[in-house]
Amino acid sequence: MKIEETFFETVEKKKLLFMACDKCRKYYDDPYEIQEFHQISFTGGYGSAFGDMTKIECDICQHCLKVMINGIYREDYHQYMEI
Repeated sequence: MKIEETFFETVEKKKLLFMACDKCRKYYDDPYEIQEFHQISFTGGYGSAFGDMTKIECDICQHCLKVMINGIYREDYHQYMEI
């Protein structure tokens, strides 16, 4: 025998409205720009330049990141195979 009860519940959800770049301070609400954001999050280890056990976080837009690493990054263009 199956005994069921119908009930309603309220569920709270978070919706991302925009991202702000910690370098240029520009706000982005375009989903394609947001998906290209780079989020850095780590904890400094023993002897770290950031400090032992210091939590480091930042959000950087793709445009700032490209400028910041210009001249030191490597590019690899993938060729898509036809099936």
